[in-house]
Amino acid sequence: MGKDKTIHQVQKLFTWKNIHKEIAEYCNQCPICQLSKSAHTKQQGLLTLPHQSERPWADISLDLITCLSNTTSGYNSILVVVDRATKAVILIPTRIELDAEGFAQLMQDHVFSKHGVPLNILSDRDPRWTGKYWEAICKYLGINPSLTSAYHPESDGQTERANRTIEQVLRAHALQHGREWDKNLSMVEFAMNNSVHASLKYTPFFLNTGMNPLTPMMAEIVSEKQAKVSEHCPKAFQYVTNRIQTMNMAMENIKVARDRYKSYADSNRKDTVFQLGQEVVLSTANLNKHTLNRKLYPKFLGPFKITKVVNDVAYQIQLPDKWKIHDVFHVSLLKPWVANSRMQQPPPIPEVIEGELEYNVEKILADRAVKTSSKKNKDPAATSTARSKTTKREYYVQWEGYGMEHCTWEPETNLENAQDAIQDYLSTKQIVEEQSASRKANKAKAKAARTT
Repeated sequence: MGKDKTIHQVQKLFTWKNIHKEIAEYCNQCPICQLSKSAHTKQQGLLTLPHQSERPWADISLDLITCLSNTTSGYNSILVVVDRATKAVILIPTRIELDAEGFAQLMQDHVFSKHGVPLNILSDRDPRWTGKYWEAICKYLGINPSLTSAYHPESDGQTERANRTIEQVLRAHALQHGREWDKNLSMVEFAMNNSVHASLKYTPFFLNTGMNPLTPMMAEIVSEKQAKVSEHCPKAFQYVTNRIQTMNMAMENIKVARDRYKSYADSNRKDTVFQLGQEVVLSTANLNKHTLNRKLYPKFLGPFKITKVVNDVAYQIQLPDKWKIHDVFHVSLLKPWVANSRMQQPPPIPEVIEGELEYNVEKILADRAVKTSSKKNKDPAATSTARSKTTKREYYVQWEGYGMEHCTWEPETNLENAQDAIQDYLSTKQIVEEQSASRKANKAKAKAARTT
């Protein structure tokens, strides 16, 4: 129950020198508490901003917006590309089934052909750009792929924020013009690039071309005020000079905005540093995302040893061989492990299969049939419903490395990878039932003989 309540309980009967210090150390070293309790400290790791390029389209970031409604053209996703210097966006309609080759073709058609090959691409760890195909293309073209650490989308907060704006604008378009969002996507891109960026104080269009694009109203005004100028007009030199000054001023504005953003973020964070070889525990916040009964899962798993210090806020840890997830994590997902050989060892680490925690079954102790009922429509047009009853089989499971107090009833669908344990239980159950039936038959024969 925590050190304060533990001290209060102990002091009812005992007292000794340094009682508060020793009880606090005991509570901090408890392995079960370290894995099951939430961390109530500031977020670990100060904000580390990525390198800011001053050359347009030399550094870009990209992400996918998925799970959109299907259009008549067959699109259900958007590839978002953001220039990290001018904040210009390129919105490319695509499908969730997009593979690495298709992604490379989209980049060639919409980015490389218009703005050249970038020096650096910041992205998350999507399989499309972590595979060997895209990795080889980046190597041949001289592109440096910068991948974020596992389960830390804040590393590419710029693109995540752009995605939020895109979805907001598309939602407004869908309310007015139906759900054919792909036909309005180009105008969403135009509107975003023609809007003044809060950090830069200029529009992305102006920073890329030195002028704002013509809209119907602007075209009318320009045509009225357009004047003929001589071939050697000094305004040309002034135009080039103004553009250079504007770009420099925009870069200064974004540096100020980045510094201000970092100071705001660091005010609610603490600087945490781990050493090579130190043991830490890993947060389970991004594991078992799709499981309904997450309430009683441990908050952390481990301990794991740090094998590499990637940078100030990212560490590589030694995960079990069966875990098929990336082994580099942001410091906010890690917590130091306090070891003590006198106390009990932590429970065994479960396996992670497709991002889900999977505990090992030691043996099956019992089974039962559970009747469930669900509403089933007799007629789609009718309002009355009928209940259909089904029977599901559940097993009482003893988990490997856990005591009897942790046994749970689990439906058969949760035990797909424990068929051997189920077969062993069913075989033992059959033998017990046969022995029980044999004993009953012998008792019945003995009773009949006595009656005779």
